[in-house]
Amino acid sequence: MIHGLAGSGALMLVVLSTVDSVISGLSYIALFGLGSIVGMLAVSTVIGLPFAFTAKKFERMNKCIRIGAAMVSMGLGISIMYEIGMVEQLFLI
Repeated sequence: MIHGLAGSGALMLVVLSTVDSVISGLSYIALFGLGSIVGMLAVSTVIGLPFAFTAKKFERMNKCIRIGAAMVSMGLGISIMYEIGMVEQLFLI
């Protein structure tokens, strides 16, 4: 969901509206897709490093990191649901 909120689809449409040939448009889409894949791979790797480094030697620290990441994820999800549902009144009739 967060990735979808980044606006990459809108950015692609804006750029593609200025492209004058089909080949250029397809090349842009391919390069944009490859850049997205490489970028997400890099960020996922950096985020996963603490889990990988602490998995064997520091099992207790690894468990704390996993629990902390889970709590932050759940807190962010609850916050987003509250913002959309209550503040923007999606759930209120």
